[in-house]
Amino acid sequence: MREQFLERNWKAFPAMPEGQRFSGRIISIASEKIFLTNGESVQITPRTRLLPAQSIVQGTDILSILLPGDLISVGDSEIHLLAPQTQEFSLQLRAPTRERLQQFSDFLSQVRSFFQKRGFLEVQTPGLVIGPGTEPYLDVFQSEFRQGKKAQKLYLPTSPELHLKKLLAMDRGPLFEIKNCFRNGEQSPVHEPEFQMLEWYRPFSNLEAIAEDVQAMLQTLSGQPKLSLKKQTMSGLFQQKLHFKLTPQTTLEELQSLAKALDISASGSIDDVFNQIFVERIEPELLSEEPILLHHYPPYLAAYSRLTESGWADRFEIYWKGMELANAFHEINDPKLQRQRMLADLEKKRKIGKDPVPLDEEFLQALSSGMPPSGGIALGLERLFMCLHGIENIQQLKAFPYARLFSAVDVVF
Repeated sequence: MREQFLERNWKAFPAMPEGQRFSGRIISIASEKIFLTNGESVQITPRTRLLPAQSIVQGTDILSILLPGDLISVGDSEIHLLAPQTQEFSLQLRAPTRERLQQFSDFLSQVRSFFQKRGFLEVQTPGLVIGPGTEPYLDVFQSEFRQGKKAQKLYLPTSPELHLKKLLAMDRGPLFEIKNCFRNGEQSPVHEPEFQMLEWYRPFSNLEAIAEDVQAMLQTLSGQPKLSLKKQTMSGLFQQKLHFKLTPQTTLEELQSLAKALDISASGSIDDVFNQIFVERIEPELLSEEPILLHHYPPYLAAYSRLTESGWADRFEIYWKGMELANAFHEINDPKLQRQRMLADLEKKRKIGKDPVPLDEEFLQALSSGMPPSGGIALGLERLFMCLHGIENIQQLKAFPYARLFSAVDVVF
């Protein structure tokens, strides 16, 4: 009956009729009642008419024509079919509700307000960059700018870190940015190839101030003023979980022996072996309902952070409810050391078969001009929202999850 109505009787895609009480998309139909995604509902009676149509349909026959997904408007005793749902676009019913989208929008506003009240400047850095960062294990998206005969390879940023540090060197901090970032080859319940990163930096500061920011922000966003960060050291976790004494001087051979004893197939450099042990035996244990601040990383995992006087990497990560949320550094501001670390990253990329990327020489020049001692952090905003609202899959926050590009059946909710 629906197909016949649409083909013969329905006046296709009408303009919005006047005098309607409410409008929306049908989410379900039950007991002669139609429920809309916006929370409204309408009871079908023998007098209810379905419009616009060549031949008016009345009463319960309407229920054999309308389907979940149809767009309708509701008047006093009539329903107007504005646009029928089609199977080809059924993914829209899997998208976040308007209420969820509003909730996330309010969340972003709260984040902005938090930093603005603390005297941070919100900035915007480029969405196309010459140097996307040298992290060895990250795959990047490439593009190209062309003007006449000139061509320049460009990249989508994996993080705004380098440009934010350039601004630090220009005396523009403290500052923050909410940035759409891109990482190729990453998709899971907690990964999307495009995601929102929050980064903030405090010049003339260190990680103690960044940790205080994190705790205060989590208290504000969660509405729990007594919420606090549970601080744990990497060496403490290795001792507690694996009965292994981890020190800054721990060797590759010692970690290989530990991996063998744990029946973990580990190979590669010392950071590879460490990460394999951590991911398989430590990370799955970080399920606390309290946010965990994990610090004292081995020196070979220093990345862009300084080393402490005792030889540990001066950085921390935040874990909450089993998810890695944030990564913080007491930032390197020595241009020579930074170049050495970045060149080592590029060599690591080459060895593991990742595509090479260029150095951002402008960033290194900025360090040479003088970047103040600083603390900085990168935090995944979707993941934080997931923790706050008990969401298990990041795609539940995405109106257009990237799995839709491959197959609708890959979208998991």
